[in-house]
Amino acid sequence: MVASELKEQLDAHAFEFRRLEESSQQQERALLSQVRDLNSSVAMYEGLELEVDAAVLREAQQTNGGGHGGGGVGHDLTPHALRGGGSSSHGRVRQVGQIDCDQQRRRRRL
Repeated sequence: MVASELKEQLDAHAFEFRRLEESSQQQERALLSQVRDLNSSVAMYEGLELEVDAAVLREAQQTNGGGHGGGGVGHDLTPHALRGGGSSSHGRVRQVGQIDCDQQRRRRRL
């Protein structure tokens, strides 16, 4: 009798293990799908950010020097934009600070 009770417990635990394993695999697939979707969204936003940065640089060149090498701010923005190192807000703050310092330096020279 003890052997049959142990066999029933073993079968019940094996069934529960398979159920939990299947549930875990389903959860893993769902999470991986969510990660892929989020990575896709991040890539899209980074692309948009690059487009906005390029538009800002073009506008700055047109507004502050016409792109003719006249010492305008737009010509000097490119190194700062590229130095930002990605889409971190800290890099952007540092970039804006550097641009502001450069503009103040140019104003003092005038």
